[in-house]
Amino acid sequence: MDKLIELASTLVSGAFIAVLAAWLTNRSRNRQEQQAELGVLRVQADALTVAVAELQGAARVPGTRHTGRSRYGLTDEREHWVTEVGR
Repeated sequence: MDKLIELASTLVSGAFIAVLAAWLTNRSRNRQEQQAELGVLRVQADALTVAVAELQGAARVPGTRHTGRSRYGLTDEREHWVTEVGR
């Protein structure tokens, strides 16, 4: 009877250790996947931040809209000279 109890105890301990090892392995794998996804998201966030900064910088540069007078670099004074003196 003692050997049977000892065998059952060993079997239960072994099963518990196997379940614990499987749980820890899955948890570790899931954590690694989360860290990899977090790294990808950080790279994407950095790229988006750079893109937004470049767009804001481009929007602030004078003369980027090439329409009308600004296309030829005409200010009010130059336009007056071109229209009045150039006739």
